[in-house]
Formats: sequence, C-alpha cells, structure tokens
Amino acid sequence: MRLFFASWPPASALPVLHHHSERLHARLGGRVVPRARLHLTLAFLGDVDDTRLVELTTLAARVAAASTAQSIDFNTLGGWDNGIGWLAPSAPPPGLIELAERLNTALRDAGFLVERRRYRPHLTLLRSARRHWRSHSVASLHWPLDHLALVESTMGPQGPSYVELARWPLGSEP
Repeated sequence: MRLFFASWPPASALPVLHHHSERLHARLGGRVVPRARLHLTLAFLGDVDDTRLVELTTLAARVAAASTAQSIDFNTLGGWDNGIGWLAPSAPPPGLIELAERLNTALRDAGFLVERRRYRPHLTLLRSARRHWRSHSVASLHWPLDHLALVESTMGPQGPSYVELARWPLGSEP
C-alpha cells in the first residue's frame, strides 16, 4: 500500500484554492491538481505492507491525541524548479512543525522509512509546470488544522486517487 499522513482543507477553502490553481496554471502551464486531491502532507511513507496498518493507526492515534488543533494561514504562492506550483504559509505555526516532526520521529522509531529533509508545509496546486515562479504574498487563506488522516494513494490512468483509511482529531486526549 502506498501511504501518507495528511490533513484535508476545509470545504470553505476550496474556491480560493481553485482560484490560485487557475492563476498558477495561466502563468506556468502544467496540470491543475483536482480539488479532491488537495491536501497538506504531514508525513510520506510510500509503500507499506498492509500487515503494519494496525501499528500505523495506533502510532497515529497517539501522536494526534498529544497534538493540539491549530490554524494555518496560507499566504505565499509560488513555483519550484521541479514543476510544482504551491501555496504555503510564510510563517508556519510552530505547532504544525512540531506535529510533523513528532509524527515523523514516531514513524522512524517504529522502523518506517520517512523523508529526512526539513518539513516544508505547502499545498501542491499544480504539477508539471513549464517553469518556476518566484514566490509572492497573496491574501491569507485561514485553515483550521484539526485532524490527521492516513491516506492510501493508488495510481490510475487519470493520476492518483486517494482513499482515507483513518482519521483522528487533534488533541483528543481525555
């Protein structure tokens, strides 16, 4: 199973995200990420044997319970040399960085392979852009980060499809 941990945007954010996607597409070309695939990745696992799902869900429940819900203000639009157009917070809240670090550390300690590079929170809005775009400020999109989801990605002829396998509220410790 190809897995990652993420948080989905609130429905109220989708029109603004679509607007930014179309704006990037007009300038950079490429492919707009469909609304149903927009997410904030917190940890990417890649291929995981399905026999480890119980272990993963137990680990994620502990991390989510010990984390607090918070808000993120996405206010910077840009494009990287690798063909990705994105929206990101100019100043990621410390709680978001802490959540991603705690999750990745717990996964690594449990023997899962995770990325070791510094976490850079962003929403991928565009793929296969023909050029990069220097980042600049845009009107802030406020996003309440209140959950952690385990997601399976399956590649199909139209690109990946995502299925949420489990979800935990942040800060659910009694």
